[in-house]
Amino acid sequence: MKAVEIAATFEQAEQRAAEGRFDLVVLDLNLNGKLSAPLAETFRARGVPVIFASGYELRSRPLAGVEGGIVIGKPYTVERFREALSQAFGTAERA
Repeated sequence: MKAVEIAATFEQAEQRAAEGRFDLVVLDLNLNGKLSAPLAETFRARGVPVIFASGYELRSRPLAGVEGGIVIGKPYTVERFREALSQAFGTAERA
């Protein structure tokens, strides 16, 4: 890993989505009241894998822009994050 960048607001994340080069992005689904799905679309269009971190239960209530995405729900664990990284980079074992 070369660098990790943190954006504290939707606006900061939006700026980084427009300008930055990333290998992977982890987005909180709710950034101070704004859903991060539009940011995810910007990253996905540039070929950047996106992992959503969320306290929301999305399996029973999927949100537009998140469906089919990689989601880590609370409580976050090292194992679940490792699985999400493998899935994002296409190295997850196929069942």
